[in-house]
Amino acid sequence: MNLIIDGLEISDLSALGIKQTFAPVNNGSLLRMADGTAVKQKVWGKLKTTISAMGWIPNGLSGINFDNAVTVDCIAQRSIVSATNAIAIPGTVRPDIAPWGIALVNGQWKDVGSTFASGTLTIDVTAGATQYQARWMPRLTLYCNEPETETDSDGNVFNWSITGEEA
Repeated sequence: MNLIIDGLEISDLSALGIKQTFAPVNNGSLLRMADGTAVKQKVWGKLKTTISAMGWIPNGLSGINFDNAVTVDCIAQRSIVSATNAIAIPGTVRPDIAPWGIALVNGQWKDVGSTFASGTLTIDVTAGATQYQARWMPRLTLYCNEPETETDSDGNVFNWSITGEEA
């Protein structure tokens, strides 16, 4: 599974040691009432992601128009743990990799079957399971700048990173 940015599949030779992070954008504000009670106010929330890698060949992303939002098929997983086996997955799922589920049985996570339809992953009910976890690879629509790049001519290595926020 490779990273895909705006339909361009990034070559393994451009993405050695690839890493991806997710961070919340607008995680809310903590407000205090007259009696000091805390209330968290959150109107909306989006994700910010940073992808970094190095490679033996350049990433080839210079032809993408970063003035517009770009679609990114992520290489990092997201997950939700629940006591129930039907878990709604937020956002858009990477279309070439179906979400999957695991079940916690006797303190061990076990691979189990699952089906994904209409934004919900239904994990097979598993005897003795106390929790279920839905896992998926997201497809994000991001606004980002052209990647930062660095060339190490001594090692013939191309380092790059890109950061974007959900549209």
